[in-house]
Amino acid sequence: MKKLSALLIVLCLAVSLFAAATVKVGGSYESIIGYTNEFKSAEQADSAKYVYKGHGFGFNVATKYSVSGKLATWATFGMSFLSDVKIKPENGTDWLSIKEMYDDMKTYEMDKLSKKTYALYLSAGVAVELPLNAPVEVALGGGISLERVMGQVAAKDGDLEYLFGVKFINVGIAGYAEAAYKINDNIAVGLTIMPRLGILDFSKYYAESMGKKFEAKAGGFRLGFSMPVVLGASYSF
Repeated sequence: MKKLSALLIVLCLAVSLFAAATVKVGGSYESIIGYTNEFKSAEQADSAKYVYKGHGFGFNVATKYSVSGKLATWATFGMSFLSDVKIKPENGTDWLSIKEMYDDMKTYEMDKLSKKTYALYLSAGVAVELPLNAPVEVALGGGISLERVMGQVAAKDGDLEYLFGVKFINVGIAGYAEAAYKINDNIAVGLTIMPRLGILDFSKYYAESMGKKFEAKAGGFRLGFSMPVVLGASYSF
């Protein structure tokens, strides 16, 4: 995953090598909610469908390249450090919290204890740059998106290892709305909103305790929603 993240960042930045390109770096806030299909495992034919959610701050790297006239292409990569990842049966009321699991296990004296709660996303598409007689630039568009949400708690106590995790990969369509204030011909500061509607969801949850392992998967057409909001600075070449 680290190699994939580095590659996505390089792909986003590569566009900036061309003339009339803009590269933007900023901080972000993202909110996520998604729905899975029924999980399947070797032990159990199927189970309930689930809902998952999370939110947190992170960073975003984006590029925009003016193709012709007011038409532009854009690509963006980001990572959100989620405060928690929660999951529950679709018809249930009680949420299972990765953070609460981690906090509970902190009360025990263990050799190692770790927690992962984050989201990685990549989106790309086209946009129309609106003509405005002002130092403010506005662009509206859409495209496709790919997002991975991860929640995991791992612990080790002597020879015993404990593990619980969930992974969600969501493929869908993305909106793009950007407003930037130009400080000069090259530098601008602005706000970008990228609502994403997930269409395909591929999910997995897994656990390991006392040497026993369990894994279940789900996949197919299910809706999900996430929306990063990015505040940052950009430089136009």
